[in-house]
Amino acid sequence: MKKFLSMMAVALVAAVSFSACSDDDDPLQALSQPVILQSEQMNDNPITLTFAWDVVENAVSYEYSLDAVAGDSVANIAKGSTKNLSVTIVANDKVVLDYDTEYRFTVKAIGQEGVFLNSAETTCTAKTSAAPLKLSMEVLSYRSGSFSVKPSNADMRYQTALIEYEKYGKYATDKEFIEGYEFGYYKQIAASRPWIPAPWTYWLDDNGQQGDYTFNSRSMQPGKKYIFYAWGYQIDDNDSENPVKVLTPLMKKVFTTPGWAATSKTTFKLAVGEQTVENGVVDVKVSVVPSNEKEHYLAVFIPAEKVTDHASVVNYLINLLPNMEKVGNIDEWHKQDAVKTGAQTISSNEVAIVSSNNVTPGKDYVVAVFGIDNTGCVITNVATEKFTSISAE
Repeated sequence: MKKFLSMMAVALVAAVSFSACSDDDDPLQALSQPVILQSEQMNDNPITLTFAWDVVENAVSYEYSLDAVAGDSVANIAKGSTKNLSVTIVANDKVVLDYDTEYRFTVKAIGQEGVFLNSAETTCTAKTSAAPLKLSMEVLSYRSGSFSVKPSNADMRYQTALIEYEKYGKYATDKEFIEGYEFGYYKQIAASRPWIPAPWTYWLDDNGQQGDYTFNSRSMQPGKKYIFYAWGYQIDDNDSENPVKVLTPLMKKVFTTPGWAATSKTTFKLAVGEQTVENGVVDVKVSVVPSNEKEHYLAVFIPAEKVTDHASVVNYLINLLPNMEKVGNIDEWHKQDAVKTGAQTISSNEVAIVSSNNVTPGKDYVVAVFGIDNTGCVITNVATEKFTSISAE
């Protein structure tokens, strides 16, 4: 009996041991890491990156990701899943690929759920080529900036300009913008000058650039969106249907100018004095005392119906100064006789740089005095004084 019980105990232990082994399944095996075989830029117009890897046994698909890397900054550009052994990523309106940029590509093999574990990630890098046209810019103020283009090929001809972003945004693609807006602009010039026997491509190339080029603009508005762009081209006069060959993508920088704000604390005390009339023009004397005698300032006489408050006065002046520059051919404001420093008694006729600034008889006016820098920026809060000009009688 004891022998029987002993044999039963051994059998029970064996059964328990067998049961425990059966319930403990073998751990799932992870797939091998993909081996990347290709990592390169295939095209630069548009930028095209291709990555390929060797097959991973038992993989059902592959997941990938592309990131732009700049120092410690990492930004995801694209990600997805594929059953293929390669992926090509092309720059478009949704996928932003840039020149002279390092990209990090990551891929891993995906196994059948419950059968294989996913592989570890494999990573490689690819750096895009230098830009065919490198753009750089410096926004100097709410209305001015400096813009430069440096081509990788010094012999290539190119167009460059700065325009309001709204004009660019009306076109669905960069190709439509170049062929519609850019080509259209020069076709209009050719049509408006029929006495000059030259095709529209002549005007385009006449405005083209070659080599390093920098231009300055003082025509911008505060708080407005702009686009600075350039594109390379070649003219083939033997091709009447397609005479302009676009050689590069539309290289562009989109930016918004800062809003206006006073950058100087100078204030002005004003007093409207004597008025006289001659030849239908009123000459108004205004006493101006600035808090800073070294500040350059300008007085402008504005019809009262054109402004309602301080903000509208500032906006009026911001729009007026570029027009005064064009009409008066003004480059450096501090060299203008109308721009003053220190305490002065100012004559409205003296500061009327253009005739439209003259004061006419019998009207309500606002005299506005403000600090002005050499590039024609309003740099102080504007001091104002209302008055009615005397009649001509």
